[in-house]
Amino acid sequence: MYIGLEALKYFFETMKFFQDENGTLMLDPSVLIYCSADIDAICAAEIFKKMFFLKHVIWSLTPIRFSNDFTKSVEKPSPLAKSLRAIILLNVGGDINIPEFFDLKNHLELSVIVIDSLNPINLRNLYEDTKNVFLLLNENSADDQALLEKALSKERKENRMIPDDVDDYGYPIRNGVSFGSYNQRGIRPPKREKYGPSIALQTYILSSKNLLKDNDMLWLAIIGQTSLFISRKIVFEEYEETIKFIDAEVSELNDISTIERVHRFHAVPSHPGMKLKGNQPTSLDRMLRNLGIPFKAAKQFFPAMDITAAKSFATGIATEGPKYGFMNPVYASYCKFYGYGRPSLSASDVVYGLITLLEIKQSASIEFNVEVQWINDYDGNDIWLNNFYTAVEALKSQTEINLLLEAINLRKVLQPHFLVEKEKEGFIL
Repeated sequence: MYIGLEALKYFFETMKFFQDENGTLMLDPSVLIYCSADIDAICAAEIFKKMFFLKHVIWSLTPIRFSNDFTKSVEKPSPLAKSLRAIILLNVGGDINIPEFFDLKNHLELSVIVIDSLNPINLRNLYEDTKNVFLLLNENSADDQALLEKALSKERKENRMIPDDVDDYGYPIRNGVSFGSYNQRGIRPPKREKYGPSIALQTYILSSKNLLKDNDMLWLAIIGQTSLFISRKIVFEEYEETIKFIDAEVSELNDISTIERVHRFHAVPSHPGMKLKGNQPTSLDRMLRNLGIPFKAAKQFFPAMDITAAKSFATGIATEGPKYGFMNPVYASYCKFYGYGRPSLSASDVVYGLITLLEIKQSASIEFNVEVQWINDYDGNDIWLNNFYTAVEALKSQTEINLLLEAINLRKVLQPHFLVEKEKEGFIL
């Protein structure tokens, strides 16, 4: 069924203690988190982990690379796991029939919370009779409200045994055939037509409603939101809509005395897989020369530049960029200051590094002689888990600067190869 953030807040407030069928008070509720291998989901998982730590809730994390892997590899909950209170699905599982998959009739104390902005939504997960499946929707989204109305209409027709005119994903059915662009081939749609809101940002708002938020959670939410813009899952206007809210949170949680503080600055978007088309490489060179920016300065981390030079750089690119075919060349973003004597990193820097850690073969760092402290605990078909857990490790305050700087340096070496599609394929995991 549908759930909003306010109702989800109540769920977390009441999950700490419960009684089993014998009246025994259970003091160690546990949660299983299934997390898609994308930056937004990983950031959401990290926020949840911080919340559970503060609530004294035991958790475990299982990465999922592809949506189809979820139905193949996930084990059903054991009836003996009496303390298991919730299963949280992050950017995975929204496209399957959750009540049927988990056989929830045998686990009445268990709730499944689906926060999925990546996959198409199976309408059956929104049925009112699915009492322990909760799919988070955006209360202010017209698209989500339309989806909910379709689900409730479909449920009413099924209860009355009336043939429905839409399939499980809301695509129209005519003469028994679904006319959805993917369902015509008899398979589930592999992705949503439009990516939903950042689940990291939604999770941060949940932490705020539960009075658990902190600066680390805010930074994770910013990274998750920025990753959607850089990877082109949301458009510039959708990204801009969240800036006012994030600005208010940054102002509330940060001041000059904050050791690892977050602050606002302007970023230059650089999609890691982008290609400079036509004469854009020449145009970029001409623009930098006309701005009077030395080649050495242009290669610096933007937040690490001299303040005057950085402001001049941002203003110049914003003014001159469109003249050379670079639209929206500067956008509002955020930077994290890691303490005196340490470099600052922008949210786009972090996203750029995390994409590298998640997607690039570890052998690339050896081939190009760039040191990266990879995790190497898995092999065979599970080798991608090394990348996943390395990215998770990079988000920890104690290690993130070194790992992320290594990842960014690797991407800078690989970037020329990414401009040529055939060369790019050799490095993708």
